[in-house]
Amino acid sequence: IIGSDHAPHTKGEKDKGYPKSPSGMPGVQTTLPLLLYHMENGKITLDKILELMAVNPARVFGMNKGSIEVGKDADFTILDMSQEWLIKNEDQASKCGWTPFYGMTIKGKPKATIVGGHISMLDGTTFKPKGKAVSFNRV
Repeated sequence: IIGSDHAPHTKGEKDKGYPKSPSGMPGVQTTLPLLLYHMENGKITLDKILELMAVNPARVFGMNKGSIEVGKDADFTILDMSQEWLIKNEDQASKCGWTPFYGMTIKGKPKATIVGGHISMLDGTTFKPKGKAVSFNRV
C-alpha cells in the first residue's frame, strides 16, 4: 500500500527548520501525479500503481472499492495521459496553499473524479461530493 501524508503546515512553519518545524507535508493531492511521473520515467508500472493505491488498500481494509466493476462503489479518477501540467501552489486544495513539488511538470492531467458514482470534479471544477462515509472491516 502507498499512503500519503497530509500535514497542512504553512510554508512559514516548515521554513523554521528541524527540529522547530512540524513533521509532515501536504502530499495527498500530489501522490498519484508523482507516481505517474515515475511511471513515465520507467520506475514503476501502471499496474503496480493500481495495485498499491487501489486494489491492496481495498483488500486489506475489506472495502467495496479497488476496481471498476458492477457492485463496487464507483470511486475513480479519469486522467488524460497525453496532457502535461505544471504543479502549482495556487492549484492545491490544501488549507496551507503550497506543495514541495511546486514547479514539476507532470503527465496525466486529471479530467474527472467520480465518488460513489457521482462526478465530484470535472476539468478542474469541484462539486460537492455525493459519496458516503467510508467504512471498512479491519482484518
